[in-house]
Amino acid sequence: FVKTKSKYVIKFVNWDNSELQSEELEYGTMPSYSGETPIKEATAQYSYTFKAWSPSIKIVTGEATYVATFAETINQYTITFYSEDGSLVLGSSTVNYGTNASFNGTTPTKESTAEFTYTFDTWVTEVGGNTKDDLTNVTENRDVYASFKATKNKYTIKFINWNNAV
Repeated sequence: FVKTKSKYVIKFVNWDNSELQSEELEYGTMPSYSGETPIKEATAQYSYTFKAWSPSIKIVTGEATYVATFAETINQYTITFYSEDGSLVLGSSTVNYGTNASFNGTTPTKESTAEFTYTFDTWVTEVGGNTKDDLTNVTENRDVYASFKATKNKYTIKFINWNNAV
């Protein structure tokens, strides 16, 4: 009389239940995964790194399925702040996905002309553009450009008489 050990199907599956490895192993043996490290594609919000099998791998006592689990890391994005014409980087801010960015540098300036005085107004999405970027809910890297409000200069003209009387 020859006694044979029972065999059981042991599966390793990815997070989405796609099969990575399946084999029949004898009762009492220790399963091991021999394939490539499981992956989970990154999203705009998260990147994933293989963490472990769930449940923890144990000696074969019956059929078992082990599921790949992943550690998630929230993605970060960079907002780069440029001068009005895009020729000068004024600073940058790196923020987590879905959060707000802010400019922490010196408020941008623009030299006045004889006709206009300029004050910083907002950040816009393209050079010379007028589409405001409110820097909220960041979901990708962005470049933003300083935009200024022009105020027409006013001048007082005095008419002076020959004796310096106004």
